[in-house]
Amino acid sequence: MEEKKKILHITGYMGDAGIGKAISGMVLNDLENEHIILCLEKTINRNEMEKCINNKICVIESPERKTVKSEIENADIVIIHWWQYPLMCEFLADFPMVECRTILWSHVSGCNYPFLSFDFANKFDYIFFTSPFSYENTIWNDYQLRTIKQKSEIVYGLSDIKIEKVKKEYSNNKIITIIYVGTFTKSKINGCFSEICNAIIENNKNVRFVMLGDDERAGWLKKRISELEINEYFEWKGFVNNVYDELYNADIFLYPLNPFHFGTTENVILEAMAMGLPVIALKQNAEKYIIESEDNGILADDIADIIRWTIRLSEDSDLRERVGKSARKSFKERFSIYDNVKVFRNAINHCLEIKKSQKNFADVIGKSPHEWFISAMLPENKELFLGGEETNTTIKRIPYIFCEKTKSSIYHFMSYYDCDNELKKYEKILDELIKNDDLLSERI
Repeated sequence: MEEKKKILHITGYMGDAGIGKAISGMVLNDLENEHIILCLEKTINRNEMEKCINNKICVIESPERKTVKSEIENADIVIIHWWQYPLMCEFLADFPMVECRTILWSHVSGCNYPFLSFDFANKFDYIFFTSPFSYENTIWNDYQLRTIKQKSEIVYGLSDIKIEKVKKEYSNNKIITIIYVGTFTKSKINGCFSEICNAIIENNKNVRFVMLGDDERAGWLKKRISELEINEYFEWKGFVNNVYDELYNADIFLYPLNPFHFGTTENVILEAMAMGLPVIALKQNAEKYIIESEDNGILADDIADIIRWTIRLSEDSDLRERVGKSARKSFKERFSIYDNVKVFRNAINHCLEIKKSQKNFADVIGKSPHEWFISAMLPENKELFLGGEETNTTIKRIPYIFCEKTKSSIYHFMSYYDCDNELKKYEKILDELIKNDDLLSERI
């Protein structure tokens, strides 16, 4: 029997959202290889991690440097799970000087912040993207795009979605439940969400909105909804133990995202599709590669269009049924965990033919925290922090993601590296600019 190859996964942490589901979904279904998960810090939400541990997957948290070096030396392939996490930047800047084969598994599109530069991506022996949208990177030239395509594959960050109850009835209920599941941060959900809901309510008073996610980050959205005097139409449930029950009881999955969001696989869309729930989203970014047409969901051209489609779906049970059932069929055909694992294995076998070599990432991302932060920015974003006082006063737009507490923002980096004087300067620049909330706009 052929000996299993040793795959070392290095991640900032696991968690129970995208990254945790992506890692557990792969290591629990790829039984042909031996997987070890190394987390740079302790994981707080541990359900996905515990699944791995309970299935005898080795998980190492907050390892000493000698342990990291040893695991890299002994691994056949090292997979770096990347989304510009501060601790991962620090780790890569001081990557052990040992020979190894490395794969970059990008869990963000890389087209917006966090931006994936060609020089950084090309440092790796191979790349896994979690959406074809990543190939739309507007900064790469033709040569760079060809080079990246030759050494990459689409390996979705899929969780092992198992739906026990599938929607079978799409009755025309008097009250239509429209559900949103996900983060409420401005860098992810569309800034016009409250206005979208208000327009839907004005046309159909028999709708209700169920909101699932971190309530602590929903303050700005709740404030807008209150100002529009539509609180009675909303139910905020926070995190729930079984999201599938909530999806089963819903009629429409409404998922309009910020046009500059960082998401890729969007497991929550796939979960809704697998349930047989009609999904409506904007025709942009990763969404347009998940939902192909009205056959398996609704892709709206703009805000007005997403309002029109949602109203139509709320009033037409036959349309909801047709789109919902087609969505489930599409999910089964296109997003099989087993097909995803097969693509992963083939790529692993290809990488095994590559000779091991030492890696130096610091010459691309820098050696200090402020350099790491800047390294994943688009040129116009760098101008905000590096252009001097005169340039800073002319900045018209600030990406919302820079102002988050986490999401690889300046404040996220400062929470780890508050002794970096340049980071302190960047923080002051941002503090001054965001005093005027009008600057926090994503040109929606």
